[in-house]
Amino acid sequence: MVTHGDPDHFDYAIPMAKETNASVICGEALRDDFSSEKIKDVHPVKVGGVVNFNDVKVEGLIAKHSPLPVKLFSD
Repeated sequence: MVTHGDPDHFDYAIPMAKETNASVICGEALRDDFSSEKIKDVHPVKVGGVVNFNDVKVEGLIAKHSPLPVKLFSD
């Protein structure tokens, strides 16, 4: 499951899906990223939509977070 395209959520999703042949549930905006890489088992979820995947119901919601401060160097 990939919630959005930020690097910490998305960078490894395509290689993992290719390597494992995993099904992918993702936000609708990411559908073309997976399709262009020839990943076939993709289940996009729209905001307000629902995807039933096996015995799991996945509902698309809007969620936002503020920028997370990252300290790169210590003093």
